[in-house]
Amino acid sequence: MTQDHRPGARRRCARSVAADTLTARHLTGTSTLTAYHRCVAKRPTDLWLDAMDEPDARWRATDEALRLFERDLAQADVDSDDEVLEVMQSVVEALNDVNADFNAFDVIDRGELCGFIDEAMSEAGVDLDGLAERRDVDRADLTDEWRDW
Repeated sequence: MTQDHRPGARRRCARSVAADTLTARHLTGTSTLTAYHRCVAKRPTDLWLDAMDEPDARWRATDEALRLFERDLAQADVDSDDEVLEVMQSVVEALNDVNADFNAFDVIDRGELCGFIDEAMSEAGVDLDGLAERRDVDRADLTDEWRDW
């Protein structure tokens, strides 16, 4: 993926570029589109929903929260701590709502959700180690100020 390095240019993650240039990426065989699909396929709700005959409302709500997170992440300037934290806070609070409504997440679910958020942000180009250092917290604790689940 080529980056626009002009002053003030927004850096966009692979998901956004792939969505904007689906036909061109498919025809040229570049890896950006493959990375986009691979990341989306790692959403834990894909596995959870596929394993159920009749998915219930809690897993559909969780899946919706993760899809909105992916959309917001794709539109965020991943070099901006403020935008990254806004996206992170938004998904965590949406998952808080799901958990409050359904008492939804056990310890394994929580680990998979946190892992997905971390991995998606890293794949999008977010420097989570740098962000944690700038906020003076451990990387694993970045969501703690908002997370109730």
